[in-house]
Amino acid sequence: MIVDDDLDMLEVLGLYLKKEGFIVATTRHGRSTIEIIKNKQPDLISY
Repeated sequence: MIVDDDLDMLEVLGLYLKKEGFIVATTRHGRSTIEIIKNKQPDLISY
């Protein structure tokens, strides 16, 4: 999961990680971050 308020950074990192074969969730806001963590239980969170 990538959390960043910079939309460009989310896009670049998300595309790179997807290209490398990762399943990527992205968010720009704290509340949605908590919901994603509850529902998807990510292995790694980058902020």
